[in-house]
Amino acid sequence: MVQAIVLLNLENAKSRLSPFFSLEERRNIVLIMFNHVLSVLKDYRVNVLARTHKPSINGLKDTDDINNGIIDMRKRIDDDILILPCDLPILRKEDVLKLMGNYHTLSIAPSQDDGTSGLYLPKGIDFTPMFGKGSFSLHMREAEMKGISLRTYESENFRDLDTMEDLKWTLAHGGPLELSRYMSSIS
Repeated sequence: MVQAIVLLNLENAKSRLSPFFSLEERRNIVLIMFNHVLSVLKDYRVNVLARTHKPSINGLKDTDDINNGIIDMRKRIDDDILILPCDLPILRKEDVLKLMGNYHTLSIAPSQDDGTSGLYLPKGIDFTPMFGKGSFSLHMREAEMKGISLRTYESENFRDLDTMEDLKWTLAHGGPLELSRYMSSIS
């Protein structure tokens, strides 16, 4: 069985879009994408891990909190795990299945900026997720250091949405109808 962990951030949602949209508008954009990802994952048990954006405590940054949250969830989940951010507006069910591949191999979907837009962790593989800036390279390096076979699945549908350029690209490439309608309503 596979369980999904979806990473959600509403506190300072899509801060790189702040010159263009209010916090409420950015949160609405995130919620539209979150609902889209949940609809893609309707056949899986989904766990939501929300980012807190707490101040740094004892040198731990927020990315540490999200990664520690994943580690804690993984200890409680006795299944294979699929980790996805909530901002994948053109993700399709077929992409999820292709990422998971044969269900026995650690698999990763890179984002367009050296991040990780999808990570499939089969049960029993000793691998520590490191989401945040440059996470794709970090994940590749860890797999190599531990001698773990890592399969990469590249697809435009794993493109995340962080910037105005990403938003324009998404709307031009078949993003969710609800996102198009919302963007029209606030323009």
